[in-house]
Amino acid sequence: MKPPHDADNMYGWAKLMAELSLKAFHQDWGLRAASCRYFTVCGPCGHENHAVSAMIAGSFIDQEPFEVWGTGEQIRNWTHVSDIVEGILLAAEKIDDATAVKLGTMERLPVIGAAREVLRYTGKEHLRIEQRLHMPVGPLNRVADNRLAAQLLGW
Repeated sequence: MKPPHDADNMYGWAKLMAELSLKAFHQDWGLRAASCRYFTVCGPCGHENHAVSAMIAGSFIDQEPFEVWGTGEQIRNWTHVSDIVEGILLAAEKIDDATAVKLGTMERLPVIGAAREVLRYTGKEHLRIEQRLHMPVGPLNRVADNRLAAQLLGW
């Protein structure tokens, strides 16, 4: 990882500094390490404040109106937690030089599309979707480029 570095907010910069520190420990002390960047993880035991879990919970309680933060046009790639775990295990087995790999699908789906799919899957299409324009939405486009994970891990 070489400059220039880019991160989208203070949280992103903190993660980047951790990766750079890990890389320095590898170079200076021979620490064997790998770093994984996750993209919009969802699945069993997901925390209710994450998008998909919150949508599923909202559908189960018949949330009316059904809330989508922002316009819903924010693009994400939704990655199942079992795929993330597989990627972490492969990284632990195959990477020892602190290389960072992105674990996420390269599928692009707007948040509003995910909301509609949750409502369809739970049989709650009758719930009216309402945009919450005043709520934080994060980056407008967050999709993994997982080519390095495919190359190094076969993931």
